[in-house]
Amino acid sequence: MRKSILILILSLVTVFSQQIYAQEKKNLVKTSLVFPLAEVLEISYERILKNDKSLQLNSFIGGKSGFGLMPEFRFYLSENKHAPTGIFIAPYAIVAFETSGAGLMVGAQQLFKDKISIEASLGPMLTGDGVAAMGGINIGFAF
Repeated sequence: MRKSILILILSLVTVFSQQIYAQEKKNLVKTSLVFPLAEVLEISYERILKNDKSLQLNSFIGGKSGFGLMPEFRFYLSENKHAPTGIFIAPYAIVAFETSGAGLMVGAQQLFKDKISIEASLGPMLTGDGVAAMGGINIGFAF
């Protein structure tokens, strides 16, 4: 499983490092740096809708949940920066094989060299079993 995750990450690095710079990068593909420790592979796609809004879809496979999807709508709060850079809040829902829930994520994302994305987020998730913490550290590429 870890070799598969490493191959996928290296493939993403190769593919997206060859992208041509666009004037406005409206798409990001990211993966978790934390989930592989629990043998879970997560891939996320974020699409910028406006200067302060984006839509992200997270998909994951592995662990206790098997397979799951987590859509989230992001509101970027920084006045002097535009999405996908800065502090954000994001209501989200999660649907997985064994559980479902909803919550509110707070995080920050930074682009380096207008191409490499680093993100950290944390927030509560309400499920049928109670309240749990949700969060992560992701790395990705803008194109």
